[in-house]
Amino acid sequence: MKNNPDIVTQKYDDTTPLLWTIEMESSILNEPYDNMSTTIRLEIMKLLIAADKNGKSLTITCNGRTPLITAIMTGDVDQKFKLENGMMTTQRLEMMKLLLNADKDKSTLFLGAGVRGFDYETFHLGTPLVSAIIIDNKNIDFAKGATVLGMMPDFIFNDTGLSNKLKIYSPEYQKIVYFENDNTEINIYKDPKQLEKELYNKVGERGRVKEFREDENRVIKYIQDGYLKGEAPSFHKASKVLGEDLAQLWIRGTARNLLDYYFTSEKTKLYMGMTVIESSPESIDSEGSAFIVPLMDSGSVFDGYWGYVKHGIWQVTEELGLLNESIGIEINTSSVIKSIDRESKKVLLNDGKNFDYDILIFATDPVSPMKYIDNESLKKSVIKRKYTGTSGKVTAFFKNKVRWINHSDNDDSLSSFRFVFSVDNLDDFEIKSQNTLNGLNDYEPGYIQVYCEGAGQRKLGNDEPFDKLIFFTKNLSYDKKGEELPHIHEEIKNKVFKYISNPEDCIGSVFLTPKDMNEQFYFPEGNIDHMMLTEGQNFDKRTFSKIDDVIAPPHPHPPLDALRKKSSVLGSLSVHTRLPTLGRSRDKLLATPSLHLANTAATSSINC
Repeated sequence: MKNNPDIVTQKYDDTTPLLWTIEMESSILNEPYDNMSTTIRLEIMKLLIAADKNGKSLTITCNGRTPLITAIMTGDVDQKFKLENGMMTTQRLEMMKLLLNADKDKSTLFLGAGVRGFDYETFHLGTPLVSAIIIDNKNIDFAKGATVLGMMPDFIFNDTGLSNKLKIYSPEYQKIVYFENDNTEINIYKDPKQLEKELYNKVGERGRVKEFREDENRVIKYIQDGYLKGEAPSFHKASKVLGEDLAQLWIRGTARNLLDYYFTSEKTKLYMGMTVIESSPESIDSEGSAFIVPLMDSGSVFDGYWGYVKHGIWQVTEELGLLNESIGIEINTSSVIKSIDRESKKVLLNDGKNFDYDILIFATDPVSPMKYIDNESLKKSVIKRKYTGTSGKVTAFFKNKVRWINHSDNDDSLSSFRFVFSVDNLDDFEIKSQNTLNGLNDYEPGYIQVYCEGAGQRKLGNDEPFDKLIFFTKNLSYDKKGEELPHIHEEIKNKVFKYISNPEDCIGSVFLTPKDMNEQFYFPEGNIDHMMLTEGQNFDKRTFSKIDDVIAPPHPHPPLDALRKKSSVLGSLSVHTRLPTLGRSRDKLLATPSLHLANTAATSSINC
């Protein structure tokens, strides 16, 4: 190795000597060395690390894993042995110590697992994926997928008992908007009169702000009633409840016409209509795009607003899992389906398990079930739908509390949701989103939603070792993963750092693009809503159930006793719907309630 030091970093069968040493099967020999118990594996690692003067082998990955991640995840190296001081330790821990001590600048802490972050992954029920990052030997959990709680109906939150299990918080000082082209800062007050005054003073808004909020709330109430009653969306019903004019404007209309009807300022229109591209590059001129605006405010846990869950959003699905287990439902997470026999009504898993079923519901994206369902007409229907997603996410970690310019450390605004706009009119907004759809650029700066997760957790009494911000970013193409776009990663961070007085305290970040979303969460084409909210795929057209099968259940809220009959749920397929989808299979009613966690959710339910 002295004559050829590069041999340490060369790959053989797609692995380096260091990685191979860590992963080698249990030919472990305990030998005395320097008055302490050790193993040959550890001694080989010491030799390889010493020979690698530049530490290059510490960052070389195999299957997305660095040596450090591999040392943590390798399961056959936990043999106990005695240290010089008589204390017991394990080989896995000693390997980690070797690697961390060798990594002088701690660069490996932000490498591996396919993204720029040292993290381990644990799948939980539903969509949230909890990861952890280790910095300065301190661990901090973060949500790799969904981050904030927003669109869950309050009756689900209360009736399931989640309200008694979870501590939640939504900032009173709710939202702050920045326009980077002119450094405008706008406070989005909950009170319509305050908001009307703020928009008049800041952007010259002379439209009908109060009327907009009143009408929006009427539409939201209609949506929420549908959730509660388990009713399928119906334009006829919406017209009866809202009136024909309001239904046409808010449900069948275009977002551009909706915004032009109420507002005069382009900046007001941008903020009020930004959710049109929540998950995908929907055109503001497409029929039905107006409906996306009230849809995104239709959650009722926080009365249409968004907030945080103590310790993290994954606590929601953790508690729901425990609830289901308590009433006799068997849950299988990380289960891989081998095949489905619809004649014998059996689901066969790769691990040899099988489950009988009466009714099989795929509460997933529409694409995933197609490999198991022999139904050509359904497959054609799924294939012709539009899926392109353009939302990405940066999670940034800070060694000290984030300090926002013009806001004090005691200000409730520290946990406010923030929005950074790179455009200031609807036409540019439309051009940017459609350029992304057409694949013209990897990133078209439009707007970024900022979740002050660390400050929110402090409000909940969870003071974590590092502060963290989430930059939920629009107009990213589907073509590349985050690790391929380091310049865009930095550009996104810098757009937010402009409003922070201590950006130098950021000590690491993780970047996920739509491509990453597809590979890690199986979202079709990286779409966090699993299908575009576009014309022909919105409101009453967002279901794969036949229209003549859509009926209302006689008992929308069955008692828990009714669910105690032994059931089985494949947890890896358990995700949540945006809108109620009702269907009937044979003589059994199927009702999938809407349960949307933050910005990741399924959008359809396929019944077979």
